[in-house]
Amino acid sequence: VAHDDTIKRNHRMFYLPGVETGRLAGNPINEELMEAVHMVKPHFLLNVVLNKDKEISGVFAGHYVIAHVKGTELVEKIYKVVAEEPADVVVASGGGFPRDVNFRQAHKSLDHAVHVLKPGGVMVFIAGCADGVGDAEGFVDWLGRSRDADELAKMVEKDYSVGGMKAYFVRKLAHDYKIIMHTKIPQDDLDLMGFESSATAQDAVDRAASIAGRGARWCIIPDASAMFPVPAV
Repeated sequence: VAHDDTIKRNHRMFYLPGVETGRLAGNPINEELMEAVHMVKPHFLLNVVLNKDKEISGVFAGHYVIAHVKGTELVEKIYKVVAEEPADVVVASGGGFPRDVNFRQAHKSLDHAVHVLKPGGVMVFIAGCADGVGDAEGFVDWLGRSRDADELAKMVEKDYSVGGMKAYFVRKLAHDYKIIMHTKIPQDDLDLMGFESSATAQDAVDRAASIAGRGARWCIIPDASAMFPVPAV
């Protein structure tokens, strides 16, 4: 149990080096959480790991550090996929309903997929988002405050909210990659996000091929919600 101010203080580190999905060591958010739990020294931990169908794949109990680390090892075994090298083009699906009911949910899949995309590469992201962006805590309002990711990060650090954090991630994605979405998100919202839209998935793929040119390396991720791809070290 943590106070809302404590949670926000921890989450304000979202833009710092080392903060990324699937990373514990050197991740300042995780390190602060571990510092806090060491103060409490809980006697026992019980965690479960679920597969993509929400079925229990493993149960881990015991010491709060050891059991947690053992659980993350199973998570990596189930979800982690190593790509030989980053791709020039990634085509990824948001995983279908309910994982892509809105962009707030589909963004998680997009965050997974860009891990194997070269800087400046093209992302073709297919996500229904029937409920639009899913305007969590003023996401659209935060997008309108600045088109510069660094400037937006400083603003969110001073006045943290989930919507502001997600707006920062979108600004960073739009800056680092060309993102073409086949989606039901209204065009005005896509324009604000800095993403391109496509009427069909095939059109998005054709445009990506035209941009990347011959000899480009492609990566296809059928369900980015159920996979954590990473480039080979």
